[in-house]
Amino acid sequence: MKHVFITLLLIISLSWLQFSCKKEPIVREIHGDTIITGNTIPNYTGVPTLTITLYVNKLYIDLLGRQATQNELTNNVNQLIQANLSSAARSVLVENLFTDSLFYRRMFETTSDDFINGTGIAAIESQIDFFNYLAYFDSLNGNPLSSIYYDFENDKMYQLMSSAYDLQNGSIDINTFYFRFLNNYFYDQVNMGTENFVKGSFDDLFRRPPVTEELDAAIKMVDNVSSTLFLQSGSNKGDYMNIVTHTDAFYEGITRRYYQQFLLRQATSQEISTGISIIKPSGDYKALQKQLLISTEYAGF
Repeated sequence: MKHVFITLLLIISLSWLQFSCKKEPIVREIHGDTIITGNTIPNYTGVPTLTITLYVNKLYIDLLGRQATQNELTNNVNQLIQANLSSAARSVLVENLFTDSLFYRRMFETTSDDFINGTGIAAIESQIDFFNYLAYFDSLNGNPLSSIYYDFENDKMYQLMSSAYDLQNGSIDINTFYFRFLNNYFYDQVNMGTENFVKGSFDDLFRRPPVTEELDAAIKMVDNVSSTLFLQSGSNKGDYMNIVTHTDAFYEGITRRYYQQFLLRQATSQEISTGISIIKPSGDYKALQKQLLISTEYAGF
């Protein structure tokens, strides 16, 4: 009886061992290369449609400030797939978005967030109305000359309010666009006093604080004392704002802004040099934007 029991144990053990040893070939067979008949390989090199859809929607949000509609998603995704996700096809999509008026409104909004605490068109119009009221009130009280000051301030705010439209129709360049965001009542309120104005403009335009020599020279210039900043001479606030919106540091600041906005990271030294070389000659800020927006890093494919 004992021998029978041992024999049974051996049979069971061998059966278990034989069964367990068959698992490895089964696993290899399942995970090995398998040819499935009737399977059509996508013509967009295997990038999931969801990834392409997310790319298109991200472009709409970043450039227009809104999500793409279902029709926009469908049409643009199909066009990208048909073009095998080529850089040329991505460029066409981005350039089409550049022509939308919402692109310039979005630029106004993001710049306003940085420079004047997100002040919008309605708030600017309200301030203009308030200054008009003060001018009228002063004239009733025998002080008509104050209207000169209010008219001066209102003129700058009208320019600020129309900056997106003027940039779109080409009547101003990117330098003047940013100049207007420095040259207005709201920016003066956010950065009260000469030193704060200089520090604020360096931070907003250049993404860095001024060094001691720059700060001293800039303060003198804004306070109507002749000085030299970035190898350019000036003697008033207007000169200062013109200098800081045309120096290489200005184009460097735009480059830094776009890398942070679109790629969510700091630009490298080489990328900054490239950005300056793209924007400075002609002021074509959209060329740098497009370069980033069609990149694999931004698209994800």
